[in-house]
Amino acid sequence: MKQLTFAVPNSVTEVLYEIEDLREVGKLSELSCRLLQMFYVTGWDDGFIQFRRRDLCAALGASKTELDRACGELEALCLVMFRIAFDHEVAEVTALSTPAISGTAGICWWKYYRVEFADFWFELSDDSRNDA
Repeated sequence: MKQLTFAVPNSVTEVLYEIEDLREVGKLSELSCRLLQMFYVTGWDDGFIQFRRRDLCAALGASKTELDRACGELEALCLVMFRIAFDHEVAEVTALSTPAISGTAGICWWKYYRVEFADFWFELSDDSRNDA
């Protein structure tokens, strides 16, 4: 038996459901879940989101303290890293590209499938090269 791993592009919709599952099993608070989903929708293409905290507070209906707690939770779980850039903050959704660090393979850009093939299939491909 030989194992091969295939990487297939993930979709935003599937990832949003996976993030909701993290909330349902207690790994994320309600606000952290909504914030992470917002970051995924807006940062899907490159993994970066530029924002002002007061704008996020208004969009999510949360206080600054609640938002700070949610940001801290996402950072502690290695899902997002925050940086200051001039008068904005930048969030890098690290879970998109580094599922091994966050342990959340279901919420990255790729889905990984490990498939086992019988040696028979590989022998067939070797035979076809010899026939040519």
